[in-house]
Amino acid sequence: MAFTYDITTDRGKVRFGLGDSTQDKGPRPRKNNFSDAEIDYFLTTQSGGINKSVAMGLDMLGNEWLSYSLAEKDHDLSYDAKGLADVFFRRAKELSSTPDGGAIGEIGAGVITLDFMQKGTP
Repeated sequence: MAFTYDITTDRGKVRFGLGDSTQDKGPRPRKNNFSDAEIDYFLTTQSGGINKSVAMGLDMLGNEWLSYSLAEKDHDLSYDAKGLADVFFRRAKELSSTPDGGAIGEIGAGVITLDFMQKGTP
């Protein structure tokens, strides 16, 4: 299984979005990585769109984690597989409707004006 990571490529950007940038420490069960061919498939299927490709990968991660029991302990690490799958599914839904280069989520901004009155003797 080929694994390459270069953040300047579309494949690398998808890997980055999936948290899959370190070989043998991937986001899949058992710490597996996506293969280059799988990442390329996401990009081809989603017409080169980075966010939609990441969303497709997150959906796949959600489905893979659902196949595990609800809670497991692996040595000193414990996790809730269903909870993790739900996080992947929610994130995939957000990304699938966000154009590449667009912001994800909501950011609120505003201006606070403070009036200070100096009291004292002239």
